[in-house]
Amino acid sequence: MRIWTIQPLHIYEQLKNGESHRCQFEKSQFQDSEEFHKAYKWMADQMGKRISPPPVGVEYPIWAWHTRDWQHKKPDLRSSDMRHFTEPYVCIELEVPEDEVLLSDFDAWHFVLNDFPCIECHSEEEFDQIYDTYSAMTVEEQEKVKVLSWDRIFDITPMEDEWNINGKYIQASFWELKPEYVMSVRHIREKSKRF
Repeated sequence: MRIWTIQPLHIYEQLKNGESHRCQFEKSQFQDSEEFHKAYKWMADQMGKRISPPPVGVEYPIWAWHTRDWQHKKPDLRSSDMRHFTEPYVCIELEVPEDEVLLSDFDAWHFVLNDFPCIECHSEEEFDQIYDTYSAMTVEEQEKVKVLSWDRIFDITPMEDEWNINGKYIQASFWELKPEYVMSVRHIREKSKRF
């Protein structure tokens, strides 16, 4: 499966030296966020169920892009979300075995990150009705319904209506970035540092 990951330059140097890379969450900008730990742990558990258990010593996945703006193609490095890097970063094109990758909807993933139920509705009235029912549940019932609703993030079928968008941005998660997966690399221009 062809996917693209954005990584610091030193990770690419590591791959060029024949060394695999595994997620080191303690070095992440989100390391102190309990919400991110909870969400990433949930995703790791889903990967364990849906593709394979993590290799020994691996806790969290590597992330990549599969689809952006409805298209399965390399990210446009000129886009605004690629202009915030103040350190050397690269976009690495990968070919990863399909059975090692879990795809999910990037927008829906934010329900998990925000610890909120993934409510499926088609109008404000429908949302209010579903949310009122949810709010009337016990905390234990809410947790069960919320976590079950997160399964929707794995539906990547393209769809868009007034209230929903699905499959426009698809992320890929996998356990390990191996040198043999690398097809090509593009350097991301650093944003000028302002003093």
